[in-house]
Amino acid sequence: MDIVERLRSVTRLLRETEESSYEPDDTLADEAADEIERLQEALQMLVDEKCDYMKLNLLGDPEQQHTIKIARAALKGNEE
Repeated sequence: MDIVERLRSVTRLLRETEESSYEPDDTLADEAADEIERLQEALQMLVDEKCDYMKLNLLGDPEQQHTIKIARAALKGNEE
């Protein structure tokens, strides 16, 4: 489950919990989820471009690059 799905899941859970005194700001949560999704797409494009560039110019295996590993872990929702 990526970060967008987790954010939406938590927001949904808070809405469904009758005992909760917390009233989530749906607009803010939706805006945050949309922004996170936009940033994830941008990060994915950057990773793809860097990998393509490295392969085309024979600069080695991009999957061995520390920045690619961190980016891929972030896109999966894991911590490196």
